[in-house]
Amino acid sequence: MPIVYKLDQAAGLVRTTVTGPITVEDILNHLKNTIREKVLPLAELVDAREASPPFLSPNDMRLLAERILAMTFDRQALGPRAVVVEDLTMFGLVRIFATFVSTVFTINVFRRSQDAEAWLIEQTGARRP
Repeated sequence: MPIVYKLDQAAGLVRTTVTGPITVEDILNHLKNTIREKVLPLAELVDAREASPPFLSPNDMRLLAERILAMTFDRQALGPRAVVVEDLTMFGLVRIFATFVSTVFTINVFRRSQDAEAWLIEQTGARRP
């Protein structure tokens, strides 16, 4: 499973880990799972430092954004997302994706998990563990 998550109740957020290569369908399935399990409103810290090539293309990011924008879910309840990456290509791709979905939810990309978590705390008032 390339995308797994767990609820961090102490911090008040969802911690997601991405490993290996991922597809548009993997990301859409993750989103559907968070909707079904009612954790979508929480802030999410996505650690994608273990994601590996082949990375999604800019066109894949556009397709992913279009599919998310076409989905039916409570956009008002969608918490912010912070994605941590090490690879420069991934950094740029997440920035492209963030631009495409900026009308639906807040997403930001970081190189360090500490910066990502601090940003989420600023966005939501979530607690540090």
